[in-house]
Amino acid sequence: MIKKLLTTLLVAGILLTPSVSFATTPHFQVDTGGTLTTNLQAYYKLEDTTDFWGTNNLTNNNSVTFVAGKVGNAANFVVASSQYLSLAAPLSTSVDNVSIFMWVYVPSTSEKGGFLMNGKQGSGVNDGYGIGIGGTTFDDTGNHLIGLVQNVAWMDFGTNIGTGWHFVGMIRNAGTWTGYIDNVAAATTYTSTPITPTSNFVVGAGLTFVNEYWNNKIDEVGFWNKALSTTEITDLYNSGNGQTMVVTTALAPMQVLWIGY
Repeated sequence: MIKKLLTTLLVAGILLTPSVSFATTPHFQVDTGGTLTTNLQAYYKLEDTTDFWGTNNLTNNNSVTFVAGKVGNAANFVVASSQYLSLAAPLSTSVDNVSIFMWVYVPSTSEKGGFLMNGKQGSGVNDGYGIGIGGTTFDDTGNHLIGLVQNVAWMDFGTNIGTGWHFVGMIRNAGTWTGYIDNVAAATTYTSTPITPTSNFVVGAGLTFVNEYWNNKIDEVGFWNKALSTTEITDLYNSGNGQTMVVTTALAPMQVLWIGY
């Protein structure tokens, strides 16, 4: 029947071409200005260890598992098993204008441990920068749970992050660090001399101290070689719902071609 129909159409001078599906490049679900992929270095949905944007795939150390997270799945770390994800090199050697944002699940206001990214933290170690979360035994400032580490300096956000899922991040812009909790900039900033990161990129651990490992979930980790704008940060936060990167598959319509006779 189909063959007969096509023969009839060709005789009449009409040729039908079938519809074709094609995939777009990875993009964010919410991106007001279409700029969130500009200078994006890597994006980890943490459904697994894959870099969804680039080729900086992570290594799974000590069997990190992937469970239900903020958006889809998330990496779930167990401190007793010394679990973390890593890249055997700095993710970026940029010394200025960088941004790191992610969702973390904080199980308690006295949680010990932390996670650092693109660097380590400790006496005499000044080879990177990152985000740290911990209790009194981690940040030495009481019950403030989140801060920044860069060039062996701790920047206290000055607020208790609370339990549950939270959107956290840091921006270095022209030498000044600013921390964010749930789309709100911290009151404190820290200005530092630029350094070139030399340590491995790490998610879920700060590998200088013993037992400096995160003990819960991390999701949707993005790293940019630029200072994100307030609009871009708001888009990532997405009214507290979070978002992720996707590849959209589109279907081109069937075409009709008049070939004449």
